[in-house]
Amino acid sequence: MKSSKSGINWRYIFLTVFILALIPFPTELVPETRFQIVNARHQPLPNVATEQEWKSYTFFNVGGFEERCTDSGGVVIYPRRMLWASAFSRITFPVLAQIGTIIHGSAGTISYFQVFDRNYISDFQNWHEEEFFYTYKSTEMPAAVIAKPESNEFAKGCAR
Repeated sequence: MKSSKSGINWRYIFLTVFILALIPFPTELVPETRFQIVNARHQPLPNVATEQEWKSYTFFNVGGFEERCTDSGGVVIYPRRMLWASAFSRITFPVLAQIGTIIHGSAGTISYFQVFDRNYISDFQNWHEEEFFYTYKSTEMPAAVIAKPESNEFAKGCAR
C-alpha cells in the first residue's frame, strides 16, 4: 500500500488503531455496595457473615464471589468491581450477548447479596444492570437488610 500524495501512510494508521483497540482499560462493573444489617427491631447486627456474588452476562467469564463480616455497627462494604476490557471486546461482546438472548441468554450485569451466617439469614438482595446493546439501566439496592434468626450449621460465621 503506497502513501497518498499528502505523505500519510495508511497502513501505519490502521495498524496503530488496531493495536489500540486491543489494549484493555478499566470500567466499573458493579458499584461499591454498602449495607447495614439489622434485626427485625432495626438494631444493628455486628459480626454477621455476608456474601456477594457478581456476574456479567455480556462479558463472558467475568464474575466472582466474596464473603465479608459486618463491623461493630452492623455495616458491611463491598468494593466496586472492575472490568478490564479492550475497545474491540466492548464492541463485539454486547452484540454477541444480544444474539445469545434470542436463543436463551442474558445480557447485562447482576450482583447478589445475602446474609448467610450461622445464626442469621436474609432474603437475596440483587442489583442488576440491564443492557440493550449499548444502553444501560441500573436498579437500586436497599440501605438496610433485615436478617432473620435462623440456625445454619453449614454457614460460615465471623469471629465473635
